[in-house]
Amino acid sequence: MMASGGSSSEGSGHSYESRHAEDADSAKLPEQDVLEDVLRETLAARAGDPDHSAQLTALTEVARKHPGADLDLEPVAVELVEALLRIRFGQVTRTPEVWREASRHIAGVLYETPESQARLRQLWQEVSELAK
Repeated sequence: MMASGGSSSEGSGHSYESRHAEDADSAKLPEQDVLEDVLRETLAARAGDPDHSAQLTALTEVARKHPGADLDLEPVAVELVEALLRIRFGQVTRTPEVWREASRHIAGVLYETPESQARLRQLWQEVSELAK
């Protein structure tokens, strides 16, 4: 039986063991909490920030590929996530298939979480306007 003072990862859907296993492989791509932070930072970034410029350019390219599209999981949310992952974690060497699969997984989790989906929608609206 588990003591009531369990780890903070309880209730997050990830056990301590799975988080520990993920931490052991430093080359893994980020999970939802990391991307949530990236989304928040992206929405709050200032125009003079070089990271913001790179992110904005990558996200605007996604919007130009899909003019007038609604935010759907495939392809828009997945491509937005992949653009952010590649900017933030581009130093992690992975095949295009691994990037896409990680992006699908993270986008799916974000898309299914109402608060995260609202952030994605806000981001999509903003970059869609910029892409016009």
